[in-house]
Amino acid sequence: MDFLDPRKKRSRNIRLTIGHSLMVVLVLIATYILVFRAYGYDYDPKTGQVVQDGLVYIDSAPDGAAIKLNGQDYKSQTNTRLALPEGRYEMEISKNGYQTWKRSFDLDGGEVLRFAYPLLFPDKLDTAHLQDFKTPVSFASQSPDRRWIILEEKDKLNAMTLLDLEKRSNDKPTKKTLNFPTGLFHAASGRHIIKLVEWSTDNRHLLVKHQYKGGFEFLVMDIQQPTLSYNVENTFSREADRVTLFDKKFDKLFLYNAKSKSLLRADVKGKAVQSFANGVISYKSHGDDTLLYSRPNTTDKTKADVVMRQNNKDYVIKKIPRSDDIPLDIARYSGSWYIVVGVQSEHRSYVYRDPVDLVLNRGESIESVRAIVLRNIGNIDEVSFSQNARFILSHSGQNFSIYDAELQQHFSYTLSQELDLSQEPFWMDGHRLISNSGGKMLIFDYDGINRRSLIKADAALPVMFDRDYKEMYSLNSSKKGKSSLLLTQLRLPADR
Repeated sequence: MDFLDPRKKRSRNIRLTIGHSLMVVLVLIATYILVFRAYGYDYDPKTGQVVQDGLVYIDSAPDGAAIKLNGQDYKSQTNTRLALPEGRYEMEISKNGYQTWKRSFDLDGGEVLRFAYPLLFPDKLDTAHLQDFKTPVSFASQSPDRRWIILEEKDKLNAMTLLDLEKRSNDKPTKKTLNFPTGLFHAASGRHIIKLVEWSTDNRHLLVKHQYKGGFEFLVMDIQQPTLSYNVENTFSREADRVTLFDKKFDKLFLYNAKSKSLLRADVKGKAVQSFANGVISYKSHGDDTLLYSRPNTTDKTKADVVMRQNNKDYVIKKIPRSDDIPLDIARYSGSWYIVVGVQSEHRSYVYRDPVDLVLNRGESIESVRAIVLRNIGNIDEVSFSQNARFILSHSGQNFSIYDAELQQHFSYTLSQELDLSQEPFWMDGHRLISNSGGKMLIFDYDGINRRSLIKADAALPVMFDRDYKEMYSLNSSKKGKSSLLLTQLRLPADR
């Protein structure tokens, strides 16, 4: 019997050992191949060398769109990953019934690029009237979660319309009337204007500025229980030239007095007010422990200091020419702090990344902290961050200067279309801007490409969307002084 023969038993064990070893080697080779392929490595038969491709992730809304690169059609549709040789690419994303989305990009070996934001607009827009108003709608706003839309007809302060985009009836948003208490708004003859300051993160409260003949006031409106809304001046018995939310909470506020340049922190529950900062020219807060503000320089009256306050400590970030208009903004992106400071006399905005960390932990001096410079043509109208904080905008009329914090790229362009600036261009989402040109909505990517002129819309009122950007809500005013609320479908029936 073979299994009792020592020589044959030893030979069998050797064969098994060799077989197992070969299996391990094959598994290791296959694993290495899979890992290398996952990182974009490939074999080039023309040169006989191992090359590293770049990886490109391509999504779109709606999905299932065709992809064309450098004129070549790909079998894969959007929501896919492509391993591509390094080089420059002209990309087109298209789908029947939609306008083609285009972009050029450079890809390096080993680089990973993600195009998760392409939005395809229908060739023909399906627009319906949701509601017609006998008088013009003068105020419209949408909650951060894009569920609620609040509308106010001209001078009808105590009875506003609230739309719920989630709760539907006959596939249309439901609506109700918000009855605010008598006396909440200051009574005065003449025109009344409501302007949004900001929403609370609870998507229930919004801070507004009410302008009337002879003055203005600030109010926090509660869309779920209007009777709990409150007038800021009446609550604290203090006048303020500017009011903002502290940490986006509806019951905690910043009160700013332009004459004394004092910034106060107010707590609604205890009706307590305490000094927060003095000599403030402009400010922008973030969270509950960070404040970016400008103040006069103590030794040079022609200069102003830009200061970042964290954990109750002030750090001077930059000295700039003094001005009554110093645009500021601050945000966090990918674990880093970014601040942007506009200098009107220079027509420039300066972007800093983690400036306090550079000064405190890396021993750099204030003067040595380097900035990314965004150049504009003319005075700076606005500085802001996109909704995902990746893009930083410095805007001046039709001129846009933008920094991409992820790819560390800078874009500067001037739109050929003349913009109606009764409302500043604003971020539609994390990658697109909205403005108004020639009475129509104008939507374009952060770097100015893929411009789409859509439907007629009131330039002074915002354009709003549902949570998935499948529906667009806009207002249009007629020459007869009436307003219409319009619902535009951004998907064809098969993609809804």
